[in-house]
Amino acid sequence: MKIYLTLGVVAVAVAAHAQSYSSFHAISGLHGIDIMQSNSNPLDFTISMDSVAADNYLTVGGQNYQISNVFGFYAIASSGFSSASGSSQNSWSFSAPGNKEVAGWKGNPSQSAILPGGSLSFAFGALSPNEGQLGLHVSFASTTPSQWGGGNTFYVNTNQSVPEPSSLAFLAGAPLSLLLKKKKI
Repeated sequence: MKIYLTLGVVAVAVAAHAQSYSSFHAISGLHGIDIMQSNSNPLDFTISMDSVAADNYLTVGGQNYQISNVFGFYAIASSGFSSASGSSQNSWSFSAPGNKEVAGWKGNPSQSAILPGGSLSFAFGALSPNEGQLGLHVSFASTTPSQWGGGNTFYVNTNQSVPEPSSLAFLAGAPLSLLLKKKKI
């Protein structure tokens, strides 16, 4: 009976989405995993993993932990989002819990995860305000330290910001203004 209870708790934990900003842990480095924001739509993102498995890892407290797959992608904000929407994509389900601190997608780590050499794209329908960070749910190649629960999955605060559309417009126009200024001289 004890075995069944343990398996039930594990199944519930794997199926759950992150519920709050505090679910995500700060890291000092993320390697081999890229989160690219679309130039044409700031609410579109593509997540990819390096094809060499050993090159996909994160660093926490001076220690490197190899990432075997990514199965969750989120926008996270400690102050919350006033609106956040999306739809299920790539066999991943979308969720934006009531507190609106977390909005994003989660896949099944054994069936629809991003693996080394792979990538998936996601598009938010709305995300306001466009401030906060991006988060991932990853699986490790080995068990994590006991202070993280000792499991093999981890919610990561990538420390990558979600830029506002006005910031993107400014950044896109800056190189053009420099070219125009250079021609005048």
